[in-house]
Parts: sequence; structure tokens; C-alpha cells
Amino acid sequence: MSDDELEDEPEEDQEKPEDNAWTSSHKESLADEKIDANKIMDRGQQLQFPVPVHSTTSKIPLDVWEIDIDKVSYNFDNIRIGKYKKRHCFKLGVEELKQEEDEHQKVVQEILLNTKDYGEKATVDLKSDLVLKGQEDPALITEVGVLWNGNRRCAAMRDMFENPPAGGLGKLTEGRIKVCFLPEGLSLTKLKLLEKRLQQTADTKQEYGRVNQMYDIWQTLERCDFEVDYQNPTTEEKEEILKVVKTNEFDSWRMIEHAKETIDLMDDYLNSRHT
Repeated sequence: MSDDELEDEPEEDQEKPEDNAWTSSHKESLADEKIDANKIMDRGQQLQFPVPVHSTTSKIPLDVWEIDIDKVSYNFDNIRIGKYKKRHCFKLGVEELKQEEDEHQKVVQEILLNTKDYGEKATVDLKSDLVLKGQEDPALITEVGVLWNGNRRCAAMRDMFENPPAGGLGKLTEGRIKVCFLPEGLSLTKLKLLEKRLQQTADTKQEYGRVNQMYDIWQTLERCDFEVDYQNPTTEEKEEILKVVKTNEFDSWRMIEHAKETIDLMDDYLNSRHT
């Protein structure tokens, strides 16, 4: 059974993003951005952008808006930044980075702009491209403003708005970002599958990397409420987890267990070294 076929199953038992005061306030704030003045128009109609929300073969056209860039949040579950988050958590003396903390948003922005997986040269090229061409594709956000595509573009734009380049912002509109709102109520499973599909498209410039893939597996297993534990999963638990984290390299449950155990060993070693 393909990922697309699995995604058509009911979502009642799938994990939903947690609601709290931060998500509620952001949802209300973003609702205020959906006004006529913020619509991107094309020949008298609001521009739409096709998105593979549920499948690679059937894309849904979503309306494009240009909103206040401060209304969006980086995706703290982004696979590529997992290993870097742990490093910064240690430096800050916290268990995890939280979206509601402005300081933590800045930490993730630094990761997106300056870490090895993205590269300083790549960031410079991205900024030059944004100035020359503008933001050609909208970022994809949830109803509470979390970016599930376009994190690095957003980081580059925010950095340029705070520190304008000598030649100006070119085709960018200061303080604004083009977005499409994803359908409300998508489970975390569906959001991660969407992210996976988007990162496999032709315009993807960066690979996840082996350690980041293993960290994503570790994080998924840590969050899963197993009937017993990850070493004794049910068939349904295996299928649900595999469809989210499976890659060419980690394509079996034994490899999933291996990834989890490897990260645990790395964690134990680093903790023993106080690193």
C-alpha cells in the first residue's frame, strides 16, 4: 500500500497538534490577515497555488495571501534541524525549544541560516535570488502560522528585513511574506507526510542527512504512546510510524529500532562527556 493510499484513512485516532494559549492567539491573529488587501491577485481573481496536501497525484489549489511575516512561526519539528536543536537546548539549559518563546524562534532562525545542512553560501545565494526575483512560491502554513514549507526562505527574508542589503530589498515587500493556509485540522502525521513529499520535489536543494533522519525517527518513537514499547509494537503502530519516517535507508522496523538505539547511545555518550 502506498503512502498516498494510507493517507486516505480516517484521522480520528491520529495525533493532533496541541492546542494552547499560544496556538489560540496565533489562530485569531492570522484570521485577521485574511482580508481583501492581503490577497494576491491574478487577472481579477485571487491567485492559487497547487499543493499536494493529501497525495502527490492530486494537488489542491490554495489561495495565496501576503501577510505580516511576524505572524508566522518556524517549524520546530523540521527534520533537518533536529541535531542542532539538541545542541542549543544544552547551551540554554532547557529540555526543548518552544515556539512560544521569542528567544527560541531566534535560535531556530540562526540554525536555518548558518548550519552545515544549509550552508552560508546557500543562504547568500538564496538572499540574492529573493532580491532579484522576489518570493516566487508561497510558504505553506497551518491555521496557527507554523511553516511546513518555506522555513529557510522566511529566515532569509526576516534577516534581510532586519539588516537590509546595500542594494535594497529588490522585489520583496518589507515585512511581508506570501503564504497559503493549509486546510484546518490536519494531523501531525499528515503534516509530516506533506513535508516529506515537498522535500522530495525537484526544487529541493538540501538533503536531510543520516543523523537528522535518525533523530526524526527517535523523536517520533519518543512521542508515540505505545501499548507496550517501541521494541514490542503492534502491527498498526508499526504501519503508522513507518509511513511517516520511512526513507530509502531506514525502510524496515529493524532499521527504525537501530536508528533509535543509535541516537540513544550518542545521547548517553554526550551526556557522559557533559557536551
